[in-house]
Amino acid sequence: MGVAIAVLGGLVQIAIPIAVIVFFVRRRRGGNAGMDLGLVVRRLFEYGFLYVLLWITGVGVAGLLSELFEVLEGAAADDTGEVALWWTFTLVGGAGLAGHSLMLRRRFIRGPDETALTFWWAYLSVVDLTALGAGIVSSVLTLSWPIAGHTFNAGAPAVLIVTATAWAVHWRLAGRPVAVRPARNQAHLLVGSLVGMVGLGVSFVLALSQLLGWFYDGVTPGLSPDVDGWVPLDTTFDEVADALPSLITFGLVWWWYWWRNARSTGHSAQRHTYVLVVGVLGGLAAAVAAASGFFFLLLSWLFVDQHGMSATEHFEPLPEMVALFLAGTALWAYHRRELPPVRVRTEVERSYDYLSAWVGLVASTVGLYVLLEGVVLSRVLSGSGSRGGEADALVLLLVLLSVGGTVWWRAWSRTSSHAEDQSELASPARRIYLFVVFGSTALAVLVGLLFLVFNVVYGLLERDLSADRVADMGVPLAVIGSTVGVAVYHSRFLRQIRALRVGEQLPQPRTGIIETYGLSHISLSVNDPEVSLVFYTALFGVREYFRDENHIQALGPGEHDVLAFERRHDHGLSGGIHHFGFRLTSPDDIESAIEKAKAVGATILRHGEHRPGEPYLYIADPDGYEIEIWYEPHPGEEPPLGNGNPTMGSG
Repeated sequence: MGVAIAVLGGLVQIAIPIAVIVFFVRRRRGGNAGMDLGLVVRRLFEYGFLYVLLWITGVGVAGLLSELFEVLEGAAADDTGEVALWWTFTLVGGAGLAGHSLMLRRRFIRGPDETALTFWWAYLSVVDLTALGAGIVSSVLTLSWPIAGHTFNAGAPAVLIVTATAWAVHWRLAGRPVAVRPARNQAHLLVGSLVGMVGLGVSFVLALSQLLGWFYDGVTPGLSPDVDGWVPLDTTFDEVADALPSLITFGLVWWWYWWRNARSTGHSAQRHTYVLVVGVLGGLAAAVAAASGFFFLLLSWLFVDQHGMSATEHFEPLPEMVALFLAGTALWAYHRRELPPVRVRTEVERSYDYLSAWVGLVASTVGLYVLLEGVVLSRVLSGSGSRGGEADALVLLLVLLSVGGTVWWRAWSRTSSHAEDQSELASPARRIYLFVVFGSTALAVLVGLLFLVFNVVYGLLERDLSADRVADMGVPLAVIGSTVGVAVYHSRFLRQIRALRVGEQLPQPRTGIIETYGLSHISLSVNDPEVSLVFYTALFGVREYFRDENHIQALGPGEHDVLAFERRHDHGLSGGIHHFGFRLTSPDDIESAIEKAKAVGATILRHGEHRPGEPYLYIADPDGYEIEIWYEPHPGEEPPLGNGNPTMGSG
């Protein structure tokens, strides 16, 4: 039973900071104008007290169930003091839980909006995740008894029954529809999906590596001196059985949270981020790591003296690498299929590309450092080098440059293919990538210079510039040499970002009116804010700067323009507004605008010229709103052909 208390106690400690994080995130999203601080403290203690009472009761019930299971197994009962403790927890905690729950239930009946408060949903989420964590541990321990033949632990099934019951009850409570918010937060489902996916992947690799190890030992006899030929399959299955409880448990968690729930919640930025960054990039990273390990084994066998080690012994880690490669490839391939079909780049896709480029760049930079420090500078500064050490360094260099360089080149090529798009150049993902790369490499150069200058100054003051001290300068020199080129290369792209400037608007003298930046904000009722954001980003280069569950707000293309997309049932209804428009900077851009509109799936309504030299295009966005894209000269400019009345925005 000590295991049960340790598991629940640890998860309670983890749940407290989770609750605080959830509270502040939801408070920030929902705003805090007019918030009653006294009410906040009251709700915090009420739901915190409910959480504590729930698990005090749970520990008590789990302890009593554990005593019952031990008696049924024929084991001697625990001492009276421990049994009394479980009864105390059950009676006191259960009575408090029942009374507190009835009080909250009456409040819910009097004010249905109570269920929409942040604290109620934070409580449900924390209980769900706490029960999930304890349930996973207890499920693995419980299944290990019949499947893997481990010793029966009475506390494990007891905790499993309690946590499964608490999880089921609170899952049902969270599933009740509430008018002011979705029944269950998608991010909550994705957290459970992540836990299941990671656990399932690790368990799969462990089980598969045991089977592949059995096959490897069979086809390469002589690896183990006490084994001649194939190992009996039942012996191997005993080892595989150790991973099956985790495989079954995490498989069920992944199936429930992802396949049954999160997968059917529809496409959103959160879901897209999970699939792309966690699934696709995570699977790719695992597959690349496994391939790199195999590549290193192969090259080191070919070019490095193994000092009498046989090929069978050298390639012994191969089964684990193959298992990791297969798991990573499967994870990558599946989540690639889960990506929504989009014809334009989103910020999530940009983040994936730049994150991949960063990973590849780091690996390549480390490879250059290994070359400089382990091979070049060791010979130049010390005048000698270890052949074995140099060979290892060269093999590692080849692996890092071939794998890391390939990953960086492919990701950077994808971003470079969109370099002509202003929305790509001004995207937050690109700016963050460049600032991180340039900042980290500049910091590495600075640190290297500090150590280098310190060694030189210290040697001069001590009058000691011996070979050993000069050799110590190899590390800072290698750091500088491997990073300065990266900083110089990326600095040119930073200059591109700094060169992006939105045309300045000259203030006009105004008297007797409200000083504004003009008509600069439109809020549209839409079916799916994410789809609308992708559409307007692709055509007009707007940039997202705020979102919550039902709203997305974007800046641009004008300096002060704000375009908002709000998920509402009345999307597509004009409400008396015929259309709105975006004004071109050149009449020559109209043909390009038509092609781009077709490319993103816009409905072409009509196009032509208001008058010679002033073309127009009318399209419909995904919700049916009519948009005019047109050109005409500014007041005071000479029109392209002839004169006439202004036609700006005419329909």
